[in-house]
Amino acid sequence: MSSNRKDILIVGGDTDHNILRLVLRCNQLGISFHAVLVGKANIPEVTVDVATGTLVVDKVKMETRSVFIRPNVFEYLETKDQSAFYKAEAWFGLFMGWMLASPELKFFNRRYYHRNAVNKLETLLNAKRFGTPVAATFFSNSKLLINEKAAEKKWIEKPVEGGAFTRKLLESPVQSGSENVLVGPVTIQEELAFPEVRIFRAGDQLISFKVTSDSLDYRESNNTKLELVDTPEKLKIPFLKLTDSMGLEFAAADFKTHPQTGELHLLEVNSGPMFTGFDRISDGRLTQMMIDWLKN
Repeated sequence: MSSNRKDILIVGGDTDHNILRLVLRCNQLGISFHAVLVGKANIPEVTVDVATGTLVVDKVKMETRSVFIRPNVFEYLETKDQSAFYKAEAWFGLFMGWMLASPELKFFNRRYYHRNAVNKLETLLNAKRFGTPVAATFFSNSKLLINEKAAEKKWIEKPVEGGAFTRKLLESPVQSGSENVLVGPVTIQEELAFPEVRIFRAGDQLISFKVTSDSLDYRESNNTKLELVDTPEKLKIPFLKLTDSMGLEFAAADFKTHPQTGELHLLEVNSGPMFTGFDRISDGRLTQMMIDWLKN
């Protein structure tokens, strides 16, 4: 893997005239830059390893002091194909997550994007920074990486931006894109085991539940069991720091058990979690915490 530090990283659609104009002006002014252009004509191979926080594009480690990014709206406007819309969201979410979790990077509207939504990549990168154990995770569109992990039979996949259930990583990736890459990135995560622990935050209070299920994603099972438990001491401060950094006073985090070590590893943080079943198990303690914060 090579690296070559540049002044600016430019990310956007390969037919976006705004992006192409910025590339032209950087060339005219002698500004060094990386350009990552995504569209029908070009799908780069991109991977972010959560363990190291490195962003690699076409085998080159991205090193820069600033980033300019635009979501790629033009492919969808041209084709009216809904898959182009979701592809643009996935690419924007991947790069924005890496940017938000890199405090040394300069880019426009950081505070706006930081509060626009929960970004899963940013969450995991920051969780590592605050000392929370995180499941081994890659955000990537590399078919080589996907096939390698699928052959190990211990990895799962889910969308970069959420919105679907967790699935086993397929041995044969979706046949789209070119020979080497998918048209959009996916989340590849080491499969962990039950029990799962869900920690809720309401204000500065925490409450936790053990979750057991016969399904990979407990939301799909009718046999899921919930049990009120003490919040693990070693997770309290890191979880509060993480949610503070995200501007969240109300949130829930899912931790699953590493099958070899027994250690709880973070999967994700949800800014708008469902809570009815958990509140019933706690005899109303969770909603009481929520109301206490809202009324004070």
